[in-house]
Amino acid sequence: MDTKITDAHLVKIAKFLPNWKVVARLLGLEAEINDIENRYRDGEDQRSEALTKWVRKEGSQATYMKLYGILLVMQEGEAAEKVKELTRDSMTSHNPHPAATPLAVPTVPVAVIADNITAT
Repeated sequence: MDTKITDAHLVKIAKFLPNWKVVARLLGLEAEINDIENRYRDGEDQRSEALTKWVRKEGSQATYMKLYGILLVMQEGEAAEKVKELTRDSMTSHNPHPAATPLAVPTVPVAVIADNITAT
């Protein structure tokens, strides 16, 4: 089961999200990056705004596992693990038996991600 990222968790993720521009590109926000940089000077504000725009754009498709998968492909293991922990927190609050819900890692086409990373 994969769930949409909560607003409360967006704030937490913004504090540790690495390389927000690469993440934004991989989340399909290429066109938004310049606007975010111009409107927000603080790095945490930029990260928060990128995540917020992604959630608004994707709705229920803006999930923990999608972000987790992107961070893994970027070899940002520490940040991915933090997202994974938030996933567990979210699943526990929605599922009284969290052990019965497997944590499925999404498959992301590596070629697509590699193309987006080299574009930075």
